[in-house]
Amino acid sequence: MTEPSGPVSTGVPGVPETPHGEPEPGFASEMSRLFIIPAAIVLLCVGVFVLFGLIASEGRTAADYLQEIRQGVEGRRWQAAYELSRLLSRNPEDQRKAGVGIDIAAILADPKTTDPLVKRYLVVALEAIADPATAPALETLLADPDLEVRLYSARALGRLASPTSVKPLVALLENDEPALRKIALYSLGRIGDASAVPAMRPRLEDTVEEVRWNAALSLAVLGDGAGAATLKQMLDPAYLDKVAGITEEQKLEARVNALQAVLKLKDPALRPLVEDVSRNDPSLHVRDIALKVLDRWT
Repeated sequence: MTEPSGPVSTGVPGVPETPHGEPEPGFASEMSRLFIIPAAIVLLCVGVFVLFGLIASEGRTAADYLQEIRQGVEGRRWQAAYELSRLLSRNPEDQRKAGVGIDIAAILADPKTTDPLVKRYLVVALEAIADPATAPALETLLADPDLEVRLYSARALGRLASPTSVKPLVALLENDEPALRKIALYSLGRIGDASAVPAMRPRLEDTVEEVRWNAALSLAVLGDGAGAATLKQMLDPAYLDKVAGITEEQKLEARVNALQAVLKLKDPALRPLVEDVSRNDPSLHVRDIALKVLDRWT
């Protein structure tokens, strides 16, 4: 898996927690769709390293992998980048202090770094380290020729939460690629800069359903209730049944995410809807979360 681990659990199934103990809007279904191809790549890599990786990587440091990425043969560089991303995900804070992120950013800026696989894994490594000093490198990669590099970079910028990233992410909201609009909305929500709200609101009218959903969720994170009507749709099982191509798991996650967004807003006009969900939703799991949301509603 190339994604960093999610927020700490509250003990409530499906409800991630902020440091203050209150659920925050989740984007699990969004991430699973955006990163299904990279996840498949990682599974392939895991197969390669079942036989060779564990032995080859034993005792190796970040400096070793960086050296191999810089000077290794073409077929080995992506493997070293992959192993580096795994290593950094285990102790990101120490590696950030050691300046490893700056070294990775320099490799990404090198014109000789052209392999998309190498770039993807290096961006994943930067997301794990979350060094704000690497934000400019990731912002540059938003124009990379490889779509997945752009997706990874946009997601990583959300984790870094640098104010300088708001403007380039806002620019992605007009991109022709729906996946980029979705991930840009997600990251803008994580950064938490309300100056992005005016640019985000038009995405509530996006032609792509999931973009509209992410707009409503991220606006709620920023304290803006302009997407309340969209959140109501996300909580309506009958409406979700009409969405083409959606799975039962995605329907459930849409309702869970919407409940968390409603809790962020705490709009009194939405409370009766949450009460109805707590009594009548076809999923006991969703009902339970609705009850927890009501319990936290003060």
